[in-house]
Amino acid sequence: MDGDGVPNGEDDFPRDPEFAGDLDGDGIPDVNDPDGDGDGIPDVNDPDLDNDGVPNEEDAFPRDPGESKDSDGDGVGDNADDFPNDSGFEGFGWGWGSGFAGSGCGWGRHSERRG
Repeated sequence: MDGDGVPNGEDDFPRDPEFAGDLDGDGIPDVNDPDGDGDGIPDVNDPDLDNDGVPNEEDAFPRDPGESKDSDGDGVGDNADDFPNDSGFEGFGWGWGSGFAGSGCGWGRHSERRG
């Protein structure tokens, strides 16, 4: 709706293209909220910004309570990553491509790797 690239169902401010997240639901955008998770500890002193139980310095996603680890370093958290140990693997698909064993011909179930 607001053109910020965040789907409206995931955007806490769907009519404002400048803001999308409000982790604690207080109506203040996270980027402007001195206590983004609403735990009473100002973010500047908060050892766990998203209250997921993983300290910020060990959390690959310190502001996302649903993710804390990115095993393959691809920027997608392990919980959302279908292949958390393979940074180039996008998944399986049907279509013209490498086919089985990289034959380069035919229709087949194949994996796709990013370049």
